[in-house]
Amino acid sequence: MTAETFNLIAAICLVVLALAVVGIAWSVIRTGTEARRLMTTLQTELPQTLQQARVTAASVESLTTELAPRLERLDRLVDEAEETLVALRATIAAADSIVRGPADVMDGAKRTAESVGKGLLSGADRLRRRMVHENDA
Repeated sequence: MTAETFNLIAAICLVVLALAVVGIAWSVIRTGTEARRLMTTLQTELPQTLQQARVTAASVESLTTELAPRLERLDRLVDEAEETLVALRATIAAADSIVRGPADVMDGAKRTAESVGKGLLSGADRLRRRMVHENDA
């Protein structure tokens, strides 16, 4: 290899290396610019966001504090409603037995009266037929 060839290859390598360094430098500059923009955005928006987060946390804490007594009251109301429902069912059962008791007695009396009436009617009819047969004979 001659000195001229070596110098040519070295020059090409230096040009390629210089282009690579320029590309890397360009990327570093762009990244720095984006980082500055990001920091500016964070400096302007982060305090507002943190303030909103604090307000939201305070609201949640206030709601939680108010919610506990209301849940206790609601639980008591549900218990009372359940007890009322049990008492109402017992009252309905008692009223049903009060109403159905005499109604059942009346149904039994009607069946008995119908049975006695049919028996009397059947007996009277047999007696009439006998009398008719005896008079014919």
